[in-house]
Amino acid sequence: MKAIVFEDIEQMVLHEVPTPRCEDDGLLIKVKACAICGTDTKIFHSGHRHIKPPRITGHEVSGEILEMGKNVKDYQVGQRVAVADVYMDSAAKDLEVIVPAETDGREADVVITPSSSPEARQAEDQVGTCM
Repeated sequence: MKAIVFEDIEQMVLHEVPTPRCEDDGLLIKVKACAICGTDTKIFHSGHRHIKPPRITGHEVSGEILEMGKNVKDYQVGQRVAVADVYMDSAAKDLEVIVPAETDGREADVVITPSSSPEARQAEDQVGTCM
């Protein structure tokens, strides 16, 4: 699959990367749209103390479920979802919203997310214009 990889300050490169495997409690999502937020822009221009290149960035996506883990019950293959994986960095004085350093972001063809994530939501038909 293809993903946009942050390689260094002001260097984002499209790469072929392995497709992630769906975990037992996860969702495998075909990304239809990925937003670029303020933190993504900051990482691109200045880097981030928690983001070590090379790294896939991005955390706000909409898409369609391709596969579900064997323990997932509340979703269906083909269902449209919106996911905004955000985590508070409680050690930061300004409480930046970041994707954890050990987790790749969402600027890719296919992504995984925990089905228990409170940020995984069914996308209503009214928001279909960006999907």
